[in-house]
Amino acid sequence: MIDIKMKNMDQLMKVYGKVGQIVQKEMKDALNKSAAVVERAAKKKTPVDSGHLRRSIQKSRKAKAGESKVFVGSDVRYALKQHEGEHFKHRTGEAKFLDKALRENERKVMAFFKQMINNIIKKLAKYK
Repeated sequence: MIDIKMKNMDQLMKVYGKVGQIVQKEMKDALNKSAAVVERAAKKKTPVDSGHLRRSIQKSRKAKAGESKVFVGSDVRYALKQHEGEHFKHRTGEAKFLDKALRENERKVMAFFKQMINNIIKKLAKYK
């Protein structure tokens, strides 16, 4: 006869139930912080004529089961042309403003995700 006893299952279930919530909250925070940094940097680099394109740069978040994404961009019809138009002579701003904003802030973005992992570990450690 085999007799298996598992102790502290209630604690395990408590932690297991919290893991998803903790990860989801920390991921949302890291994504939002990252998008905000890139959005600010992109706005500084966006070409300006009337200011409409710069004002239209914004972040948005989409989440569905098991997946969360953030986007930084514009829905202005000429945004892509301005972004890709390296031959334009912009008085203010520059082409590839979104790409450059992300590249220049890569370390900050990575730091947000490192902090996210640390926060998750710290919070889960409380449920020993």
